[in-house]
Amino acid sequence: MQQSVEVLFLSLLLPFLLLLSFPPPTCPFLISQSSLLGSSFHILGTTRSLKVDTSTSLSQYIQILSDVDDTLKSSGGVSVGSIPLGGVDSQYPRGSTYPGVFQFMLELSKAGGRRPMNIAVLTARAEEFKAALELKPSSPLCMKAAEAGRKAGVEGWGIGPVLYGSVAEWVNQVNKGRRKFANFEVLRAQNFGGVSYVYVGDTGEYDEEAGKQML
Repeated sequence: MQQSVEVLFLSLLLPFLLLLSFPPPTCPFLISQSSLLGSSFHILGTTRSLKVDTSTSLSQYIQILSDVDDTLKSSGGVSVGSIPLGGVDSQYPRGSTYPGVFQFMLELSKAGGRRPMNIAVLTARAEEFKAALELKPSSPLCMKAAEAGRKAGVEGWGIGPVLYGSVAEWVNQVNKGRRKFANFEVLRAQNFGGVSYVYVGDTGEYDEEAGKQML
């Protein structure tokens, strides 16, 4: 499957950025492997960009890939010792869902009149702690995503599948990006053809590193 990388200009992200009134400690970014707009890679809050001169035919589906903490909801900047529990954003209370984030992802996945696929989550949350941290249909975050779909007339849309990290990445934090990329490769192998991916993350838990490998 041919892939290309598109640049996301700031104006595309206005619905998401409206919730930020000053520069955050973690910067949202978006990387896309499709041919919706043209070719680039942009990390909000930085001046870094990567140009890729490629072109492909439009894919049939777009799947949003997302981190959880500091992307869908705030970590609150809580840490144990020197290890952040999910991220570093202290602008919102821990567990607060960012306003408009699910509507934003749904609209991206519907671009060009496509039938939207569910959000695929690439998270650093440890598989070993799924009993306490698992995202399931009854989880508040999943219920909010499903509600956003219902309000937009897309019944059954929401979160899933969820691909987890492991305790090993909590011991060696720099491996979180590699694990998220490895999970992305697992997802691609499981998916049918004709899918392009848009990755939404933050710069607090190695999402940027995972995104660079996806390019």
